[in-house]
Amino acid sequence: MKNPEKQIDTDEGDREQRANGLLRFLNFAKNIEPLEGRSFEEAFDTEEHKREFISSLDAEGFIALLNGLNGILRDKDKKDWAMDGKFVGVKGNFFLSPFLEDKPELIGQVLSAMQRMNSEGKSLDDIAVLVASCINAIHPYANGNGRTSRFVYTVIANNEKQLTENQREKVLLDSGRDLIDVNPASVQNKILNIVSNNAGLNDKEVNPNNLQRIFAHKLELNDKIPEEEKDILSILFKGDRQRLFLALFEFLKGNPNTDNYIKDKKDKGFDFSSIDINKLLADLSKEEIEKIIEIYRRIKVEEVKILIDCIENPEKPEYKKEYDGKQMSLKEIIEDNIDRVEIMRRVDENIKKMIERQIQLDKK
Repeated sequence: MKNPEKQIDTDEGDREQRANGLLRFLNFAKNIEPLEGRSFEEAFDTEEHKREFISSLDAEGFIALLNGLNGILRDKDKKDWAMDGKFVGVKGNFFLSPFLEDKPELIGQVLSAMQRMNSEGKSLDDIAVLVASCINAIHPYANGNGRTSRFVYTVIANNEKQLTENQREKVLLDSGRDLIDVNPASVQNKILNIVSNNAGLNDKEVNPNNLQRIFAHKLELNDKIPEEEKDILSILFKGDRQRLFLALFEFLKGNPNTDNYIKDKKDKGFDFSSIDINKLLADLSKEEIEKIIEIYRRIKVEEVKILIDCIENPEKPEYKKEYDGKQMSLKEIIEDNIDRVEIMRRVDENIKKMIERQIQLDKK
């Protein structure tokens, strides 16, 4: 396991300047291998061409396409086009992306779902939601994931010939998320609840002590823990404590010594218990700590797989959840948030037009 380096997906240089590089992308995109010398417009100008292109992709080509798009948007040399998102923390959403080593396989699974949906004749809008939301969840890159997802969503869901140069550039600005935001954050906790239920967290027989969280104000890591594992645990404790707890819970299931690591809150009026992480880690071997990290890694992969499946198969009962006072599928919740962004954009545009008209009237 490689030494982690936490990254935050934030602004990288002058976004407007990079957005203006879109024309350069459109001209340069034929150098991306899956396009085989075609222009970007030729591959995405009609629904028929889009569907043909989707069906012709393989995993290596799909990754090359995304790497090329992201690399050009970030103004990187072609030799540096690659997935470079290690422990990417997403600013404002407070979660960590999957491990870098798992991202190529997850992108391949997105492509498989994308091609199944395509062969079943599902709408390009649905396919666009799948790809864009999964790019955001997987976060393959150190920067530019939002811009990459917005551009992919725009070209799949819209007729490329009808998109103006201005519209295409706008989605790549820092304010582009105000135009399009295909963000799975709205279903993130609901998916984590599914993972938790699968682990038996809400089953009294599996979790008789009602363990619900980590007990520790500060992580205490002794000298016998190798530096690599210390770095990873510190990142998880600071950036994703909820999933770290679930990994600890999975590790302790069936362990006869579990009671030694429980901090009972029931005597203080709470109805749950906590795992004393510092006490637990002090007793574990390097191999056992590595197992906890591997369980965390599996949890992150499982979440992305559920996201893929809930968009591909939204009718499954486990993906129906209460939202805004009504039952909605997780896919509908994601789409509802896309629609809200669009509604707010139109409201802002109408307000702007009203102000401009009033200014003109005042001048008269």
